[in-house]
Amino acid sequence: MKRITGDSHFGNIARYVFPDMSVDEAARFCNGFRSIADVQRGAMFAAVEQVLRRSVTQFTWSGLERLDPKQNYLFVSNHRDITLDAMLLQYVLLQHGYPSTRIVIGANLLCMPVIEDLGLINKTLSIKRGGGCREFYNELSQLSEYIRYEITQRGESVWIAQRNGRTKDGSDHTDPAVIKMFSISGKHDKVEALDSLHIVPVSISYEWEPCDILKSVERYRSRSGAYQKAEGEDLNSIITGLLSPKGGVHLAINEPLSREDIAQVDGDPKCIATLLDERINGGYKCWNTNRLAKSLLEGCEIPEDEFVKQFEERIALLKHYEDCDQEVLRRYFLEIYAAPISNQ
Repeated sequence: MKRITGDSHFGNIARYVFPDMSVDEAARFCNGFRSIADVQRGAMFAAVEQVLRRSVTQFTWSGLERLDPKQNYLFVSNHRDITLDAMLLQYVLLQHGYPSTRIVIGANLLCMPVIEDLGLINKTLSIKRGGGCREFYNELSQLSEYIRYEITQRGESVWIAQRNGRTKDGSDHTDPAVIKMFSISGKHDKVEALDSLHIVPVSISYEWEPCDILKSVERYRSRSGAYQKAEGEDLNSIITGLLSPKGGVHLAINEPLSREDIAQVDGDPKCIATLLDERINGGYKCWNTNRLAKSLLEGCEIPEDEFVKQFEERIALLKHYEDCDQEVLRRYFLEIYAAPISNQ
């Protein structure tokens, strides 16, 4: 906490999270924390509430009754925003007396010392990406062992995205490699390996997709090969996702995978991924933005009203990217919003 409150970025963080305190008051308050629980109750809660107050018109959730407070879970979620997807789950769990979870993120997101420290005190686990095949396999094996250790021995739940990186086209599909990673640490019994993790699919639905413009541009620029991120791009996406208007947001905790579900397909990663997709997509709340985008893609005539005008104003922001074909960029933007309806 002393490193965080002494960082040059703390002033901006404090003014956002604690608008009624001076920076010095916020520093004294934060330096009084003595545990991760103190941090999450005193600061993380406040941070999420500021995000909700400033950029969300309505936040709802469902499915808490599916959880046993005495059980530890592996929450597998669709991935729409770098930080908010996991933060909103923590917010709901803590608000209702459930313990928070460990959060698996890519090490590339720990792009500044203060962000790395903020991650550490919010129970993140980082995984390196890239490197050779053997190095990457060893990294996955270690992560698998650690997730299993957290859930079965330390009594902690874990949150992880269903795939590597956020969806850029609006389609929420679980990567079978993620399911295979869960099994690596489970010896020879794949069914027991997966069942003992108590997997829970989670759906997060945003009326206005975080970083929709940036995602459209990234998808466009990656058409000819691997996309090379510019310096500071991850940080920009984190800040944009937190600050941009999101309208309504819904978090659904879907039906956990039972031992019978897993045994029925003998723990096959592709089949388990398909089952997770069905539950995650089934729990997705479709908004007017999704329906409007699908209609526009299909060429339907739509009478203009205030909502349609607002949607077109959002699309008009794409014009700032003059190096991109605007028609293709517009289609990518619309596909982000239309995909959830097609997936259901």
